[in-house]
Amino acid sequence: SIPRTVAKWVEYDDKAQNQQERKALPDERTRTTQDKLASFAFTTHFPDMELETPEVRRREREYSKETMFNTTWIDVGIHSHSATGKDALGLERSVQDIPSALNYRGPGFAYQRQPELVHGLIAYYPVRKVTSVQGKVMWSPVEDHSLYYHLDETGKVDAYIRCAFVKHDATPCSHYFYLLPTMVAEARLTYRHGLLSRWQEIQNSVRRIILGFVVEQSKTSLTQ
Repeated sequence: SIPRTVAKWVEYDDKAQNQQERKALPDERTRTTQDKLASFAFTTHFPDMELETPEVRRREREYSKETMFNTTWIDVGIHSHSATGKDALGLERSVQDIPSALNYRGPGFAYQRQPELVHGLIAYYPVRKVTSVQGKVMWSPVEDHSLYYHLDETGKVDAYIRCAFVKHDATPCSHYFYLLPTMVAEARLTYRHGLLSRWQEIQNSVRRIILGFVVEQSKTSLTQ
């Protein structure tokens, strides 16, 4: 189960009830593990994976020397697809959309696949087509998100990452992956660009934390 001091932005899937029944539920009623979670969030510290609590936050404010340029705190959000009706193909679609992702900026803008892997990831950087007065075509970098993804041994996308275009290690990256086959849910991680090289270790560590929250059906009388 998820400790109360750790979970943030908790939402429950009350779809089984009609609208009037949902309105009648007290906001602070006691929940049990029979109530299905639609989404929740938490924050963890990499690489020790300590979970953030009010006590930990107070300690960090007083003693931590971390700044936005070297912090290793990771924000994690979990979204259950049973609550949204979505399938588990969102990462595949994100990759398929890369060739047209810059169409909104007009002709000449595109994502260019890099010839080498970046930290084991397939990488695409935003560029703009520039033609010189001599007619020579060149591709110039532009300010937009950098896109990365990874394929598993079966060729399916098992990680998709977007990093903002700012040239320092504090640049935010959003990292998406699924918790299949254990659950049909999507995890979204937010961390600084300086941690991108350790994306796989981060993904595996966060997955272990989330799956550690799973409660067996035989224990559904426990409150959360």
